[in-house]
Amino acid sequence: SKAVWRSGTIRDRDYPHEASRANAGGEVEGRFTIEASGRVSGCRVARSSGDASLDRTTCALIEERFRFKPATDAAGAPIASQYGWRQSWWLERRR
Repeated sequence: SKAVWRSGTIRDRDYPHEASRANAGGEVEGRFTIEASGRVSGCRVARSSGDASLDRTTCALIEERFRFKPATDAAGAPIASQYGWRQSWWLERRR
């Protein structure tokens, strides 16, 4: 069976300071490995937001916080698998 997201979120307050100062926003697409333990490793940016701090923060937080119920093989044993995550970063525009 496929891996299932269990916990870990990226919140508005995680917005990197340099990105908010630059008024940067966008979508980051991260690809990573979900280990048999359910932890994440090897996150890389598959599609950049155009802002290095947003890209870097997305992968760092995914590796640090996200946990999954790992994928299983035909015998039901946990196995590593690949996964993709799209993270949107948008600042509320101040009037």
